[in-house]
Amino acid sequence: GVGGLKSTYGRVPRTGVMPHTWSLDHAGPLTRRVEDAALVLGVIAGHDPSDVGSADVPVGHYRSDLQRGLQGMRIGLPREHFWDRMETRVETVVRQAVRELEKAGAQVRPVSIPHMAGALGAILVTEMASVTAWHDTYLKSPARRAQYTPEVRALMDAGKFIFATDFLKAQRLRRVLMDE
Repeated sequence: GVGGLKSTYGRVPRTGVMPHTWSLDHAGPLTRRVEDAALVLGVIAGHDPSDVGSADVPVGHYRSDLQRGLQGMRIGLPREHFWDRMETRVETVVRQAVRELEKAGAQVRPVSIPHMAGALGAILVTEMASVTAWHDTYLKSPARRAQYTPEVRALMDAGKFIFATDFLKAQRLRRVLMDE
């Protein structure tokens, strides 16, 4: 009964949000209906100079955009990695959703993202290093450290062993993937 929208990075400022990482966090609405998500996104989207990741671009008319429908919209469906380890039940539902999108007028086409195989490694390196860098001060205080679950503390402790060279390589791959 709840729908979520992960907005484009920088679309919604993260001011006031306790970050997980600087470079991976996205904020977006959780609502009961798609139309409500469009309304909320229209309110929370926009540029905030106090958030360096906030995009300085005009806010769309998300609610009225819903009325346009999907006719002529182009949707890329990745060839690489997307279907590799998907459970059969999930794949069935995804393929049905693709058929519904096409029935509604969207043009669904296969797309190639050649460097997708390295994406998970780049995300893990980026997440571990970034989460540790942000939360490091909190981890030094025993009282605050205890507020984190053991699993999260383990992730952040492991992040201390990420080399800067690996982090920079991950960021280069991230840029390549974004371009692809």
